[in-house]
Amino acid sequence: MSTADDKKQDDLRLRAAAERQIDNAPRAEHLASWAEELLHELQVHQVELEMQNEALRQVEIALTQSRDRYVDLYEFAPVGYLTLSSDGMIEETNLTCATLLGRERNKLLRRGFISLVIAEDQDRWTQHSRSVRQGDGQGKGSVELTLQRGDGTVFQALLNCERQKVGVGDAAVRIALTDITELKEAEAAQRGSDARYRAIVQSANDAVVTVNSAGNVVDWNRAAERLFGYTDAEMVGQPLAIIMPERFRQGHWDGLAWMAADGVAQVQGKSVELDGRRNDGSEFPFDLSVASWENPEGWFCTAIMRDLSERKRVEAERAKLEAQLRESQKMEALGVLAGGVAHDFNNALAVIIGNMEMARQDVGPGHVALQRLDEIGKASLRTKALVQQILAFGRRQTTERKVMSLTPVLEESVRLMGATLPAGVSINVKCAVDAPAVLVDASQIEQVVLNLCNNAWYAIRGQAQPGTIEIRLEACEWGQDGTSDSGSAYDPLGQLQPGRYACLSVRDNGSGMDAATREHLFEPFFTTKSVGEGTGLGLSVVHGIVRGHHGVIQVQSQPGEGTVFRIYFPEAASPASLIPAPGQELVPAPAATASALQAGDGVHVLYIDDDESIVDMMKQLLERKGYCVSGYTDQNDALAAARAEPGRFDLVVTDYNMPGMSGLEVARALREIRADLPIVLASGNITEELRAQAPAAGVSELVFKPCTVKELCEALDRSSAQAQRRKTKTG
Repeated sequence: MSTADDKKQDDLRLRAAAERQIDNAPRAEHLASWAEELLHELQVHQVELEMQNEALRQVEIALTQSRDRYVDLYEFAPVGYLTLSSDGMIEETNLTCATLLGRERNKLLRRGFISLVIAEDQDRWTQHSRSVRQGDGQGKGSVELTLQRGDGTVFQALLNCERQKVGVGDAAVRIALTDITELKEAEAAQRGSDARYRAIVQSANDAVVTVNSAGNVVDWNRAAERLFGYTDAEMVGQPLAIIMPERFRQGHWDGLAWMAADGVAQVQGKSVELDGRRNDGSEFPFDLSVASWENPEGWFCTAIMRDLSERKRVEAERAKLEAQLRESQKMEALGVLAGGVAHDFNNALAVIIGNMEMARQDVGPGHVALQRLDEIGKASLRTKALVQQILAFGRRQTTERKVMSLTPVLEESVRLMGATLPAGVSINVKCAVDAPAVLVDASQIEQVVLNLCNNAWYAIRGQAQPGTIEIRLEACEWGQDGTSDSGSAYDPLGQLQPGRYACLSVRDNGSGMDAATREHLFEPFFTTKSVGEGTGLGLSVVHGIVRGHHGVIQVQSQPGEGTVFRIYFPEAASPASLIPAPGQELVPAPAATASALQAGDGVHVLYIDDDESIVDMMKQLLERKGYCVSGYTDQNDALAAARAEPGRFDLVVTDYNMPGMSGLEVARALREIRADLPIVLASGNITEELRAQAPAAGVSELVFKPCTVKELCEALDRSSAQAQRRKTKTG
């Protein structure tokens, strides 16, 4: 009941009370007191009325304020409100709605709402409003429409509609209208961003996979399909552990739980190498980096995975090449060292041999010391052979090569080993008829076979089972793809170039070798034999000979499994001219004639060597043979003597390897002084290059150091005979 009704009722009660009092009024004698009481009651009632009026006034003020607040909330709410009649006309709207629509409120009233909807959305609005009025969905529903402002611009609006009964059969619609243009633009931007993200992820070369907190895949790009062999349809919703080898799956689950518990911060931005499993069951290494993120749907982890198979292959190839380079550099350095050692050995050995010869001459036949000197001579020859092995290791030895089949060489080598073959050891030789011919020095190949067989004998010595050495010769064809047509081909380091090879292998069933032994196998003076049983040069010499023939040597061995050496010699393209053998004349000439200068005729020899001991020793030896010798340890002093008296000397003997000026440079300088002067060049390292350069420098003869006085005198006789023939021809 309203306040006005309450006041009316109060007035009626007061009137009724007053009438009762008049009816019950006292008589005249009591009129005075009665009037006073009535007056008092009227005064009290007046006060009560005033109090009620004040209360009523306060209520009216509160109601006015409440109404004003309601109007403000309604008019200026952030949401537009409007009411549509049953025929779709706007009956009421707030200022916010008028502002959103860009129109004056009085011009919106009694206007059909559908006229504010763009043509493309009008059918959808008609269906929606009908559904709300008919009570579908409890008379409620929302719809997104594009509305048109008064200036012709449009905006996206969300309409929350509710049916309102206003009469029998009629239903109004109350609408809360919200401008969602910015929201739609943000959603469109997000969709564009998502589309760009999807495009980037799908076009990435690396596998990009996203999993949720349960470890199930929610995103799987095309690179992941290529890498693991699973399609997007096969993996989405499945646990990522499928792509992990079984032995790593528990670790995967533990790692995922750790990352979900904020451990991802410790690995984010870093990468880790793991093993993956493809759909076909094959395993491969991959690089993994992760990042985590959250949205209202929960926690997610995105993993970027890169296949490391190719990189691992390249790294292995690089490591293999680096190992080959280190091995090549090491062997080259050892070869240079070997050459230097051989040079010093030659000088010392020349002094020993020369003094031994003079001592033999001094003691004469039948002397008690003669036998000792003979032993010294034999030891010197063995030492000389040792020096030749060192030179062979350093690939500094001149060879005599010809195109040939290795079959007769192997057969001859086995025949030579027959007499020295230890009991209980058998040798089997199998030579394929189609093994290609190669350009080799037969004597050096025999040396290779003998050294390898000697190494095999030592490996099978003392074992319980019968010892067997198998020598095989077969053809091998290496293709461009690094594969061979031979089942026995073995090239773990990839050293073989495409082409056809003769493969010589020596296999034993001995004790085999461990990795540490194999690593130092070809180093000079490295041996596993006891003291006095070997020098450690055998396999290093084999290595030097094989490399000198442009071949490749490889070893395959494990402890207890025996050893096999394989040597690949490239097929000879065509027969080659023979390389001059040590001691062979550079210019073919007939034997010395009686007209040539002979020992004892007072032939004057200019002898040059940087080693004073050798100069003194050779001076004495040659003088005993009737030569006149002038010895020099300084090349400049020797050249000064030749310039001072060009006709004084009949022959020159000069060392090749000397500090400051080589023997070839000395020969060139002497040729300028006297062109017809015979020059003999002595060296412990006569290479093919030296043989090619010597004639142009004026050298008429090459001799190996150390040499006996007999060998040197023969070289001098040949040189003097050549000089005499040239002089006679020109005279």
